[in-house]
Amino acid sequence: MDSGFERSRCSRRAEFAAAADQVVHDLPLEEDAEGAERREATDAAQEGQPRLRGRGDTTSQHRPIGGSLTSRQGRPDVVVDCAGAVMGGALRFLQELDGYLGRRADGIRTIGRARRISGPWLAERELRAGRCGHTIALNNVTFAHAGRFKTVLLRNALHFLSDEERTFVTVSRGLRTQTAVVHGLLRRADRIVVPTSSMAARVVSIQPGVAGRIRVMHHPVSLPPPRVDRQNVILCPVLDAPYKVLGPRIAEVVAAMNQIRREGPLGGPDLELTLTPREAASLHLHLPSWVRLLGRLTPSELYEAQQSARAIVYPTTIESFGFPLAEARLGRQPVIAPQSAHAREVAGDALVGFDPTDSASLAGAVRRALELRLGPLNENPFDPNAYFDWLFSVV
Repeated sequence: MDSGFERSRCSRRAEFAAAADQVVHDLPLEEDAEGAERREATDAAQEGQPRLRGRGDTTSQHRPIGGSLTSRQGRPDVVVDCAGAVMGGALRFLQELDGYLGRRADGIRTIGRARRISGPWLAERELRAGRCGHTIALNNVTFAHAGRFKTVLLRNALHFLSDEERTFVTVSRGLRTQTAVVHGLLRRADRIVVPTSSMAARVVSIQPGVAGRIRVMHHPVSLPPPRVDRQNVILCPVLDAPYKVLGPRIAEVVAAMNQIRREGPLGGPDLELTLTPREAASLHLHLPSWVRLLGRLTPSELYEAQQSARAIVYPTTIESFGFPLAEARLGRQPVIAPQSAHAREVAGDALVGFDPTDSASLAGAVRRALELRLGPLNENPFDPNAYFDWLFSVV
């Protein structure tokens, strides 16, 4: 069975590579003169520097580029590719998009729901989008043709790994294929949206020629309702993936919390992990009774678990955004994470950082998190309405 599964997986990868190659090479990829001039002018004006502009920058007026991007009925002519949003942060983003579309959008068409990204899909979406004014790919892969103005969201840090990260991250054949397609089609994008400054730096370090088209916009996250009935629990909301090296990281969290529990007269907080027993076994985790495995949760179940926890621990280091960091910030919960500029950018004052090379630093971070009380926010730095109003316009 295992060998058959592997052959099937290799076959799918080969299919993706062949079809993606057709999209990138066999179809006529020469740009129209207007699109080429627009991109050249943008890149020249930026002199190779990324425009790291957030929501607070309102100096540019929203206006169509290269002609009207509205339909004959006068509505926005926008097609959004949602393929690949089946779990994790991609699904979380899609939830925010659906909430926005239900409130205020008109003339915005989504395609690719419940579809996985594959070579055949990349070809099919070009036909389904047709001659629309604005195409938006939420899944890292720019439209090759459809859309007089093309926006792409780059949200997978694995497509832009540093040389150092490649020394401990296994780059599979499938990931190499995906990365080649993402990089190959990126030159077609008029606007490249990344969720953090660190992700912008990743992209520019590998493809400096697109720096002038990059915009940093934090992912949208809705404000949760106020919550006061916190439980004495620390939640670790992670999806297992080889690049996250979760086994050693979770073991370190358990050891740090075990030390704190021994120090307290009544013990300490419990730990909850969003892992299945099978995943925990594959990570070679030996967990005490005060660690609970919640398994894979639905978005609503995960939301409830996050909101009821006293603090969040998020030990991963290779991230383009990290929704748990942002959600902890909005929920006014301390979030224990490796100290970095990226974590501080997303988590803000909710971050309780630690040195991932020092176990004593992690134990100290857990103690500080249990004592930290955060005041209310004045505004939502991840406001979904502001984000999508901007995304569906052309700046």
